[in-house]
Amino acid sequence: MAEKPKITDRIYSIEQCTNDIELMSFVRSNYEDAKQVAQDVVHDEMAYCRSIVNTQHGKDYWQNGDDEEMYDEIGLQDTRRFRSAACNQKNKQTARKQTRQKPKIYFRIKDIDSTNEMIMRKLEQFGGLDGYVETLQRVYDDWWERNNITSTSYKLVKQAHDEGTSIAASYWDSNRRNGRGDLVWSQIRPENFYPEPGYESIDQLNYFYYERIITMRSAVAEYGEKALTAAKDNIEEKKQGLYIGEKESAESTVNKITVVDAFYKDNKCTYMDASGEIITKKQYEKIMETLDLYEQEQGMRPEGIEPTKIEHYPHGRMITFCGNTKLEEKPNPFGFIPFGKYIANEQAYSFWGEPTTRDLAPQQENFDKIIQGVISNFYANGLPKLFIQDGMIEEEQLQEVVKQYFNIKSNKPLNSAMHYQQGMNVAADGLNLAGLIRTLIEDISGIHQASEGRGTSQKSGRQTIALQMQTHEYLEQPARNWEAFLKEEAKKHITLLHKYLDEGARYNYQNPNTGERIIGSLPMALSEIDATIEVVVSPGSSIPEDKESKANRALALHGADPAVFDSSWLVKELGMENDKIIMQNLQMVGQMQQLQSMIQTGKIDPQIAPIIQGVMAQLQGQQNPQQMAGQRDVQSVRQQMGGR
Repeated sequence: MAEKPKITDRIYSIEQCTNDIELMSFVRSNYEDAKQVAQDVVHDEMAYCRSIVNTQHGKDYWQNGDDEEMYDEIGLQDTRRFRSAACNQKNKQTARKQTRQKPKIYFRIKDIDSTNEMIMRKLEQFGGLDGYVETLQRVYDDWWERNNITSTSYKLVKQAHDEGTSIAASYWDSNRRNGRGDLVWSQIRPENFYPEPGYESIDQLNYFYYERIITMRSAVAEYGEKALTAAKDNIEEKKQGLYIGEKESAESTVNKITVVDAFYKDNKCTYMDASGEIITKKQYEKIMETLDLYEQEQGMRPEGIEPTKIEHYPHGRMITFCGNTKLEEKPNPFGFIPFGKYIANEQAYSFWGEPTTRDLAPQQENFDKIIQGVISNFYANGLPKLFIQDGMIEEEQLQEVVKQYFNIKSNKPLNSAMHYQQGMNVAADGLNLAGLIRTLIEDISGIHQASEGRGTSQKSGRQTIALQMQTHEYLEQPARNWEAFLKEEAKKHITLLHKYLDEGARYNYQNPNTGERIIGSLPMALSEIDATIEVVVSPGSSIPEDKESKANRALALHGADPAVFDSSWLVKELGMENDKIIMQNLQMVGQMQQLQSMIQTGKIDPQIAPIIQGVMAQLQGQQNPQQMAGQRDVQSVRQQMGGR
């Protein structure tokens, strides 16, 4: 194994490295520190959260059996331990709600030179500036639908609630779409990401590392014979570096190596004076200071003596290595940091987010313990069990004979020698306690079954809407974080699409007038239009509105007993005050109820009452047949509201 180079005391920044030995010493030292900090801070917690969310078996809480073992007790043989999966269930519900509707992402064009005739002629081929913006929107929406980004969004949000942090990578894959290339937005394992300690966001980092475990075939194809040399030094380190068991199995690493991509902010520059001669950084700063002072005194800047600064890595520096072998080094080709981070629940002073699983796990474990105890109690005592009174059987026979006949030492009737025991009290108490914990799980998660009109006998519409608002409040902050994350990621996406989509690139969009799907093609490369593209994410567009659940519950209660509710209040709560059909129907129902009340109280002449009742019946018959006798058809109202 090659000897590991040692870092010298004089190197404290990457700009100071003058050769590969110093560079690898510096990079490897920071890599080991960042990896160790990440493992100490979050890897154990990530592994714990995965064991809670992903385990396939329940736990044995009072014996020493493993999760995958069967029970040895006769009454419990061939049965598995109870597992509620409460954390996984609630995180799924949260992620589905949070990603149920696609956020509204728009694009704007800034800093375009409208005086440039060539640019304006190019814009005309897109239908003008508005047509170019519309093309960008269609291209982006087509990419979203074609790659099922809704599913990627769900997985990122789910992982953020499961483990605290989701990391996504954006890049252009030239091999996609039969060699035409396509934008890729993929989810990566957060335990393979090692940030510089002490910072909270990716943009603040001076360096970070991303670890990939790839096959030797892929490594050689990408980096050549260097990968074979690096594999010899990497094999032992690779076996010891698998900190989280789910990352890779030991067997799968036999023909694989660990490749690390390092991203550094590198301020290395070349400085030249006005004649083109190379000067030092101090000389450059001295000249610039003199020019600034002259400009302040004279009101103008002298010409012909301005020095030049050339940045080597304006967007950062990428260094790929395996073990102690450098595989590749180049400027960051993306123009941006290709990684993005989403956290649903922020933690102060931490790069990593707080998992929702952390709060739910104790409740799931306690719930599982209690239900497991109830089940075991059912097996042991829940069904009537037969017991023989003490002294009725010879002890020697009882010890030696199993599942055979034996004599009872008594001449008394058989029923006096035996008695039954129900043993159900413990199970009943356990179920009551489990119900309380289940309610606590809903309170902590913010996702209530009652808010959807399920699993409850609740009668108050106001209470139901209050639970729905609690769910909305719980999801608001994660949704705001999600919108900010999407905005930064969409900037990268549109940058890559703008850079790589050439003339003739095809996209699919929907005709807003006919609803038909139309295939369009670019009249020229998007990059022909030199402009700044601004991304806008409509605030609150990712927060679920829950119109359907409100219509299900609140309108059903309104139809059941309209006198309890104020119609104007209810319609306003549902956001339907501008819907003419809803308002007309509610107004008609209110008028019918008012006439019926006047007839019953005698305020209307009894001789006229039959005529009025006939007119009311006729009006009711003109409505939907399902909307009879003041009862609201929830399904019809829901369709009018745009629900599913």
